[in-house]
Amino acid sequence: MSAKHMAPGPSDPKKRPSQGPARRASHARQTASSYGRTQGAGPQPSPHRATRASRTAAAPTASAPATPAPSRHGASELDRVKSRSGRPAPGKRRRRGPRWWQVTLIVVAVLALVAGACGFAMYQDVKAIQSEVDDVKQEFAVYKDALMNGKSDQLSGSAASLAQSTQSMADHVSSPLWRLAELVPTYGQDVRQARELVNAANILVHNGLVPFSNDLNGVSVKSLVKDGGQVDIEILRKLIDAVLEIREPLQDTIHTVRSMEPFHIQRLNDLIDGARSTLATADSLLDEADDVLPQLPSMLGADGQTKTYLVLALNNVETNAAGGFPGAWGTMTVTDGRISLGDTFEPFAQRRDGETGVDVTDEEMNALNMTGAKENPAVALATPQFPRAASMAAQVWLNWNHQAVNGVVAVSPVFLQSLLAVTGQSVDVEGIHVDGSNAATVLMHDTYWNLPVEAQDTFFAGVAGSSFRAVFAGIGSADSGDLAKTFMDGALRRNFQVWMADEAQEGAIDALGFSGRLSDDPAKPVLGTYTTDYTWSKIDWYLNMNTQVGEGVKNADGSTSYQVTTTVANAMTEEEAATAPEYVTGSNAAMKRSRGDMVTGLYLFAPAGGTISDVQATGGVFSTTQCSVYGFDVWRCQLNDAPQETTTVTYTVTTSPEATEPLAVDRTPAARTFS
Repeated sequence: MSAKHMAPGPSDPKKRPSQGPARRASHARQTASSYGRTQGAGPQPSPHRATRASRTAAAPTASAPATPAPSRHGASELDRVKSRSGRPAPGKRRRRGPRWWQVTLIVVAVLALVAGACGFAMYQDVKAIQSEVDDVKQEFAVYKDALMNGKSDQLSGSAASLAQSTQSMADHVSSPLWRLAELVPTYGQDVRQARELVNAANILVHNGLVPFSNDLNGVSVKSLVKDGGQVDIEILRKLIDAVLEIREPLQDTIHTVRSMEPFHIQRLNDLIDGARSTLATADSLLDEADDVLPQLPSMLGADGQTKTYLVLALNNVETNAAGGFPGAWGTMTVTDGRISLGDTFEPFAQRRDGETGVDVTDEEMNALNMTGAKENPAVALATPQFPRAASMAAQVWLNWNHQAVNGVVAVSPVFLQSLLAVTGQSVDVEGIHVDGSNAATVLMHDTYWNLPVEAQDTFFAGVAGSSFRAVFAGIGSADSGDLAKTFMDGALRRNFQVWMADEAQEGAIDALGFSGRLSDDPAKPVLGTYTTDYTWSKIDWYLNMNTQVGEGVKNADGSTSYQVTTTVANAMTEEEAATAPEYVTGSNAAMKRSRGDMVTGLYLFAPAGGTISDVQATGGVFSTTQCSVYGFDVWRCQLNDAPQETTTVTYTVTTSPEATEPLAVDRTPAARTFS
């Protein structure tokens, strides 16, 4: 404010009473002494005071004297008064406030300190999170071991440790610093997604793994299957409830990971890619769980039900497209999880006069040569579509034994040997020891070389039945992981196949991959290479077949074409051909060129929605006809290969334009593997 607007009072020189020189001098000394102590240190005046002083100087009052009287110190009394009030004295250099660049430097310095502190804090968080990740990895290994080995009493404690680690990680990334870091250009997205991932893992553990583990607390998973082959239905139901409880949080986590954009930090991308692969497997298992788990108790005869299944022992040494010749068959019943095996028979020993009751289509007769299925139950296995083959076998059993079955289970000697190995069991039949190292050789080679023809089929049926009982007796002591792998490998190679008469239960079997159903998904193309023996013998111990697929070539319509080579060789030597029993060399004189000649029906099934073309062959005798069955393009081929002779078949396989995966190959299981 200007002087004329100041309120009257002691500080206004115009209103102050007149004072003598001594009084003014005394006041001047006091003022000089007081201000000298304060201002002598040199601090700059307050910016507010300086501003007010500059405004006052710019507008002097009209009543001020034109020429102030000088004091003894060389300044007027008015100057001193103005100096005390913060106004600059006339003739003195005005002090400036801080320059703008100095303020900027101060702000930048403060921001640098804050950023450094934040960065250090986040660095400490990252170190802590990395430590927790290491702890999670170690604890998860403990958890996995407890789960796989049936140590259910350890699951809850291990899950609690995992929950503590993931909660600590979630707490770290929930701080304001991490939320602020999301605003950083480019890498802010990585921070946001990292936070989402940590929080998703924490929710999965707390809402999924912990309840799952608590549900299984005190439940011995290892006791699910007991010696004698009994499945504990109550334990099974607890397992089902536990798995269904973890389903929703696990699917939420899968969705979170799948929806993430690529990270700018490659190491994080590598981590997420590995997680995606694992979670994709988990997602597939969850889909299977929805289809499978609710059906299992009923399939195992829960609540006092009795389920009856037809068991087929298929012999790979005489191939049929579905697996092999049915060397033995019999029934298996299940009540409240307890499995019992009935007697096993050689099918032709039970053969009845009249037809089997099986109806085959014109397509099946033309493409697969199945006309004989109306009289011969073995011919029902000449189709690679196992659900169709199994349903026909069930029809034959019903017609011949007046007993309906709930399903069909087919196993081969190769699978039987793997079951004996994983359960550590063995049997002795007619003085011959059979175990997990020799069952396939004994059943598919030694039997036909060393026993009289009239005893061979009976011996095969006896070994098959005794081996199954031994497996069921020791299955409770088998490692659960090894046992599961044995079944999965058996299904993958068509050495273990299951069909259920109930549609919903068949859906469960199909979801597990045990159905032997031909793939009808155009997106996942599968080439089928199936064989049926036309030598009428056990000569396929020497059948060596191999298929090689070349690089795919993309076509204009989106389909892909592959050059494929299938070789079929007769590994028998001339010496073996000369000394082998006729049951080995075969009795189909109309088709054989010599004693050791191998006659093979080869069926090439194009992938769903695809085609096969340009079929040619070199080597042995070869003929082919293009057909269609079950909606597939099929080439029916007949090959003759003398001992040590090979037929090489080349052809082009073109997939559907909908195919998203490379061409895979399926085949009839072989009696043995050649190097």
